[in-house]
Amino acid sequence: MDASAVVFYLSLIALGVLIGRYLLPTSLDRKTRLAVTKATAAVKLEESLAQALEKLAAEEEVVSALLRTLPATAARLSQCKSLDDVAQAVGDAAMTLLGAKEAIVLAAEGSHLRPIWSRAPGVGDLKDPIRMPGGRIEEMLTAGSVLSRDDLRDAEIHPLSPDFWVPIGSRGELKGVIHLSQIAAKTRDAPRLAALIAQMGGISFRAIELTDRLGSFNKQLEAMVHERTIDLRRAYEELKELDRAKDEFISSVSHELRTPLTSIRSFSELLLTFADDERDRRREFLSIINDESKRLTRLIDDVLDIAKIESGQTEWRLQRLDLGELVRNVVELQRPSGEERKLNLKVELSPALNIVIADRDRIKQVLVNLLSNAVKFSHPGGDVVVSARMESGEAVVTVTDQGIGIPEKDRQRVFMRFQQLGDATTGKHPGTGLGLAICKEIVSRHGGRIWVEDNQPRGCRFSFTLPALPEHKPDSE
Repeated sequence: MDASAVVFYLSLIALGVLIGRYLLPTSLDRKTRLAVTKATAAVKLEESLAQALEKLAAEEEVVSALLRTLPATAARLSQCKSLDDVAQAVGDAAMTLLGAKEAIVLAAEGSHLRPIWSRAPGVGDLKDPIRMPGGRIEEMLTAGSVLSRDDLRDAEIHPLSPDFWVPIGSRGELKGVIHLSQIAAKTRDAPRLAALIAQMGGISFRAIELTDRLGSFNKQLEAMVHERTIDLRRAYEELKELDRAKDEFISSVSHELRTPLTSIRSFSELLLTFADDERDRRREFLSIINDESKRLTRLIDDVLDIAKIESGQTEWRLQRLDLGELVRNVVELQRPSGEERKLNLKVELSPALNIVIADRDRIKQVLVNLLSNAVKFSHPGGDVVVSARMESGEAVVTVTDQGIGIPEKDRQRVFMRFQQLGDATTGKHPGTGLGLAICKEIVSRHGGRIWVEDNQPRGCRFSFTLPALPEHKPDSE
């Protein structure tokens, strides 16, 4: 039945009602009055039917709009790469579905809501965050409830004046709010439809956050893998270098051990052939055997020392130590060797040299090693100076020579285990290459540092530090 037919039919009925009420005589029979009553009821029924049809058409239009909007919005959200993209997608969808003239999407950040998308001419360019309404309003938003203008009447959210606030949430966590105002289609389903759009937005917000978190984790993981790869490569190179050094050490130690053993064996065999009256020759050979035995002992001691220090089996006997007295003692012990090589050994001690806490035997071992190296590598007629001074609360001991020196590229390597620097004549010097490595370990265990520098015009300076007591106290105290 089209609209014109309904109007025509209703007009006829209305005309009948008028005739029955005013033109027919009051004495009409009961049957006629009943017919008029039925006609009136029919008019009312038709009016109700017309209203129902109109409402049904409006509901059908809403459903059609929903069916058109939701798939398109879902497809758009699946392509979003950022929160701003998600905000624009849900804002556009809500405006289209509800006929809203103003929409703002605000992201929840702590105690504030920050605008991330806006299409609200009446509000203007909204950039500054607004404070999140606390109490009941925040609880309702977190619970997923859509808030109307009446719910927000007392909230301080100026310059906003919404018809609805629709929460964007995921797993009970408030991610943001869709602000809607000036809604053209005032249907009872408007809040439900807006909440559906917001729910889709909440899922996308969560997906973007997880993607960002995964991307950040992947970057951290890549950085860690890169760092560990570099560490492993460095460790591999160090192991290769250590393996090479050990091979050289084994070769060197084998040679160094074989040399004194060969001498001891050879001269021992010769002694067995000499007569008792050849005392001078016997004394000479015994002296050689004694020297080679000492040399052999030093080689073995070096190997045992580095092994014990690295394994933590070394006992450290810390005590108050007068460093000046120890320096003078070591220099006097090495003076005969220096005189043999025509070297002048000197001592230079600062008068303000403080007492240190150290293992006397181990520090003496360091001094002996540095001083014997200086004597061994110095040119005849030169000076070897051992000095001690205070510097920045530390005692600094320096051994300076005028010998062959050490190239700058090798100054760190000399403190590595099994390292030996050769010269142009012999290719290498006698020894295991452990002496300076042992010195470094001993000084480090005392909390100090050891290094080597140039001594212009020739030679080098070996220095090491030891923590000193705040002020000088006599050893007798």
